[in-house]
Amino acid sequence: MLAQLSDALLQGETAQLMMLIHDIPPTQAFLSEQMTELVLEFQFECILDLIEPLMTDNH
Repeated sequence: MLAQLSDALLQGETAQLMMLIHDIPPTQAFLSEQMTELVLEFQFECILDLIEPLMTDNH
């Protein structure tokens, strides 16, 4: 899912981003709320900064 988010961010696909954010599990609601705000403000680089550590985390 993170790879899909990253791809959508790099391509500037707002509709796809919102769809992917909507699919984030409720247990991570804070993450989806932050991402939604950033998408609406077109802060794509900030979202990349937010998910990059998650993509390299091996937990």
